[in-house]
Amino acid sequence: MSTVAEIERAIEKLPTDPMLKVASWLDDYRAMIEAAEIERAIEKLPTDPMLKVASWLDDYRAMIEASEELFERLDEEEGQTAGHQWLGQ
Repeated sequence: MSTVAEIERAIEKLPTDPMLKVASWLDDYRAMIEAAEIERAIEKLPTDPMLKVASWLDDYRAMIEASEELFERLDEEEGQTAGHQWLGQ
């Protein structure tokens, strides 16, 4: 098995494209591990705190979806008026 230092040295020797692929994979792997840890922690909660977390997640999801809709509308509006300040319109 390799040490962390050996792995770091190997990654440092990689050309840019493969190195970026390794970095992307590590980010994905870390996010997957963190999600699994959160899931395990939630599974261990008593019912009442677990339901509070579930409610918070529902509220958070609704906020994100509302934000996405707002940003889409703003992007559309901006797209319709983009460049007008330069064209004197």
